[in-house]
Amino acid sequence: MINNRYEVVTLDDLFKTDEQKEFLRAACEKSLKKDPLTYFKGQDPLRTTLTQEDIHTFVMDDQNLIIIFQPYSVGGGADGPFLVKIPFVDLKGHWEGSQPIHTLLQKAIQSGAFTSSWDLEQFYDHVMNE
Repeated sequence: MINNRYEVVTLDDLFKTDEQKEFLRAACEKSLKKDPLTYFKGQDPLRTTLTQEDIHTFVMDDQNLIIIFQPYSVGGGADGPFLVKIPFVDLKGHWEGSQPIHTLLQKAIQSGAFTSSWDLEQFYDHVMNE
């Protein structure tokens, strides 16, 4: 919440520079290439490279940035969903540290007040008033 308005945070907000975006892309590609169910594995893989356009959906938990890939983008629909978890400690210096989500996330983790999306208003009131 910024100036009493909810703001959408995208991966472009968190990874602004070309170097930051490449770090994210490479980290996701490396993880996906380890998963035997993805299109990147096998004797004749369907894919050899992950593109920036494949990376756009994310959530966070208390320790990780979690990238969620759309069905059939990196693996078969019945084999997914495909997720890549990147620990926050690994992201240090590789994403926008000035993004307000960092402060909110730290407050949420410290408070232990994890909530569902339908409780966002009460959550933000709790976090912002501490």
